[in-house]
Amino acid sequence: MGPLKSFYFKNVNSLSRGIVVEHRSILNGPEPDLQEYQIPGMDGNKYIYNGRRRNLIVQYETFLRVPKSRDLQPWITSLKGWLLSDPGSYFMLEDDFDLNHYRQAAYSGGLDVDGSFKWISRQSLEFTCKPYRYLKTGDDMVSGSAATSLTVYNPTIFD
Repeated sequence: MGPLKSFYFKNVNSLSRGIVVEHRSILNGPEPDLQEYQIPGMDGNKYIYNGRRRNLIVQYETFLRVPKSRDLQPWITSLKGWLLSDPGSYFMLEDDFDLNHYRQAAYSGGLDVDGSFKWISRQSLEFTCKPYRYLKTGDDMVSGSAATSLTVYNPTIFD
């Protein structure tokens, strides 16, 4: 069995809260924000792209395993405090599945816990993310001066 998979939100590793990722939905692409028009006498619809993309959903199917069955409630309370505080605020979201990128995410779901087992709970965690992934290397500072020319290279296919 390989290392346990986790995500990082608000600079907190999910494993430190007992949360292990079983399945993930992290590779979705952002939907373009289009205006749709129907023009009389013209077949099909006309779309106008307004230059922006909509937020997308990143979802993790997780489980929480606690040391003793009576500890489940405090662990769930801690999980609620971590995820449900600061509603609508964006924070960095990273995970062990993509080590080169991060997203700006707000926790957007409630917390429905399947606590039908004594030691384990299962929950689906849903984040609303800004439409783009960000390169971690893009946050590195590049020094330069007015006397020298500086070339910045974008290694992706996106502007």
